Order: sequence, then C-alpha cells, then structure tokens
Amino acid sequence: MRIILSYKPFHIIFAALLFCCFTTRTFAEGADTKSVQKDVNDLKIFVDKGLAYIKKNGEAKSYKEFNDANSPFKKDNLYLFVFAFNGKVLAHGGDPKSFVGKNMFNAKDKFGTPYFQLFVEAANRGGGVVSYYWPRPDTGVLQYKTSYIAPINDNAFIGAGIYKSLEVQKSQETKITELKKFVDSGVNYIKQNGVQEAYKEFNNPQGKFVKGDWYMFVGNYNGTLLAHGGDPKKMVGTSIADLKDEFNTPLLMMFTEAAKSGGGVVSYYWPHYTEKGAVRFKTSYIEPLDAQTYIGAGYYGD
Repeated sequence: MRIILSYKPFHIIFAALLFCCFTTRTFAEGADTKSVQKDVNDLKIFVDKGLAYIKKNGEAKSYKEFNDANSPFKKDNLYLFVFAFNGKVLAHGGDPKSFVGKNMFNAKDKFGTPYFQLFVEAANRGGGVVSYYWPRPDTGVLQYKTSYIAPINDNAFIGAGIYKSLEVQKSQETKITELKKFVDSGVNYIKQNGVQEAYKEFNNPQGKFVKGDWYMFVGNYNGTLLAHGGDPKKMVGTSIADLKDEFNTPLLMMFTEAAKSGGGVVSYYWPHYTEKGAVRFKTSYIEPLDAQTYIGAGYYGD
C-alpha cells in the first residue's frame, strides 16, 4: 500500500535527488514557458522509457540494468533512480554503491529541502516536477536542479533529473544566506512594530522591504495572502490554496510545510512579474510567524 506523507513536516519544492545533467544543452535563464516545458518533456520521455523497461522485464532485472555503469539508461550525467515509498533506494544509476539499500526517508538538501518527501508527493499525484539545490557530481558546485518523478506501483517510484544550467553558480549559497537575512529582517520588523504596521510597510512599493524583484509576502496556512510587496493591490486578500507553478507543484503546500518545519528553502518555476511573464526558476525562503502564518521572500535565477 502506498505511503502518504501528508502528515510529515516538510513537503517543500524544490526537491530532487542526486541526479545529474540530462543534456549538454542548458536551460536558458529567463526561458519562456515553451523552452522550459520542452526540457521537462524530454526528461519525462527518459523516465517513461525506464517505466516501459520495468513493465517488460520486471523490477529485479530492470534495477540491475539501471545500476549498470554501461547501461543504455546512463548517458553522461543522466541516469535513473528508483525509491520505495518507505525511503529505501532500490536503484541509482549515478552511484549505486553509495546509495542502493540506503534509506533516504528523512533526507534533505543543503538548505533543508526534504527532497524524498517531495518525490513522494509528486508520485502520489501521478507524476510531477520537483526542484531543489544540489552539487553537480562532476564539479561539486551547488546548482539549481529539476527532476521528473513517476509512480511505478503502490510500492515504488522512478525518476531522473537535470541541472538547470551547466554554468558555475558560485554565488547561490551567498544569495540564499542573504535571502534568509532579508526574511529575518521582516520577522524582526513585525516584532518591533506590530503586525498591522509591518504589513502596511511590506505592501509599500517604495518601502524598505521592496528591493528590485525582492519583496516580502505573508500568508496563512489556509491560503490567504496577508501582505505581498510585489503586487499588493492584486494579491492581498486573495487565496493561493489552489495555485500551482508551471509544472503543477502546489505552492501553498511548499510554503506551509517549510514554515511548519521551522523554515526552509523552496524552489519552483514562476513567471517573472517584471519581465512580461517569462518563466524563471525562483528560490524562496519561508519562515513561520506563528502556528497559522508564514513569511517569505524570493529571487529569480540570474
């Protein structure tokens, strides 16, 4: 029977495991929806080939094939991985010796994203895209990463992933640290000035909490936005309960679970509000304000 992890304290975004580059062609920074969708579609085709192989040959033979360094399912840095819903790694084309048999149920990336639980969420909805930060195996550099996950049966799921860019992203850890400090400053402002005054300041386009495309947002766990520095007139008072990113990852789920865990990074694909809706990879940091409210801010990929 499939394990549902909705009770676990962290289903945030951004997620994916130790997969590698899909192709030498990179995601274009600031890419439009069609170009990003094509990359995801190519990744889905690769995963679907793995599913077809399992259906034809059975799980045991397939997992052995996926783990083989000379397998047709390992192309440069692209490979398949398979997990049981209980966390056990059943196949891992990237590093089978290190990962097969290991339990990743509580695994998180460098910034606290629980990628295994995100995999489960994607598999439970029939397949989906998850994103996170992870070092490239060939360079060790921390980069954006996107993976596609699909269920095999009620016991296991399969996936593969790509890095968003082959370019070295040395600044990412620094930027995330700065983002966390920015959100912390919003939390402190609320403590010093009260909720009403703070939300008013967060919603001020000329206020101290709007810096380029960085802005503060506050919402409750039911989905209602209480403050939004990017577009307060349009967004404040609306609900994001049913809002999903370009690849159907539910935003509220990511935000609230990050907050419930004490704070963390989430990542997703979102139209850039100052660039005519160009789809960009976005990283946000979320913190809890209280038992029912969260605060966050984010930045788009350079």
